Amino acid sequence: MKNIRKPVLLVLFAFLLVGMPLISQAAMVVDPFPSATSLDASFLPGLNPLAEINDQPNNFSFLSATVSRYLVGPGFDYYSFNIGPDFALKTNTQVVFDIDLAYSSGLDTYIELYDMYGAQITANDNSSFNGPGDFAPDTMNPFLSYTFDTAGQYYVGVSQNTNLAGIYLLHVSAVPLPSSIVLMVLGVVGFIGFKRKSIR
Repeated sequence: MKNIRKPVLLVLFAFLLVGMPLISQAAMVVDPFPSATSLDASFLPGLNPLAEINDQPNNFSFLSATVSRYLVGPGFDYYSFNIGPDFALKTNTQVVFDIDLAYSSGLDTYIELYDMYGAQITANDNSSFNGPGDFAPDTMNPFLSYTFDTAGQYYVGVSQNTNLAGIYLLHVSAVPLPSSIVLMVLGVVGFIGFKRKSIR
């Protein structure tokens, strides 16, 4: 009996030492923005001419989600989205967050990006880049990009530096792979298929 009791006690001690902190940490992970609007079902394939992905002309996203919202006062509008194999946005994807129309409707907006714990990753207040979705030159609407290398739920918040009311458009867009890389991948896949066919 003594020989059996000792290993059991050691296993129990190891669980208390290692397992309990992990359980406690998992229990502490709560949704930092419970009122956030999920964008996961809003990502649609196809050309969106208003969702710019950089400052190059005619360079648009082919996978994006767009939200139109009426912002009143200095509070935040929060949005959530997931990164991972089961979602529209995959890991190691560069994602662009672009605000349009805000300046033209009288808003001085800024955006903030957060991780799953609500910690700020990055932010942008004014961007010198203006695309067709800004509807006016020199708007200084916010614009930022970030490459997500870790799967999980993330958040973006939209607010303003003034106490006004107006409409803004938020575009969340995946930056497509360069065409050269796509062609290379297709070539490799085709070559593998040809080799398999030749072996048969």
